Amino acid sequence: MANVQSRTGRIGEHVQYIVFRLIRVLFDFINLFGNPVVVPLLLNLSEIVLHDRLSFLYRFLFKATKLVNLFILYELFT
Repeated sequence: MANVQSRTGRIGEHVQYIVFRLIRVLFDFINLFGNPVVVPLLLNLSEIVLHDRLSFLYRFLFKATKLVNLFILYELFT
């Protein structure tokens, strides 16, 4: 069990403050784009775009890995 010492007072205030701040940030994010129905659509579009950008990176890294493996095999057998 963790070594926890209880203190009076401000523990409850701190937790409530963080929860309300998080809720306010989420509502501000939704209100930034206007309609709450639009927000999931925008998040899905950003995921698709990021996935497409990362697929190029994966292909590049895969080709580089194949070249390194071929070089290692060449060095082993020569």
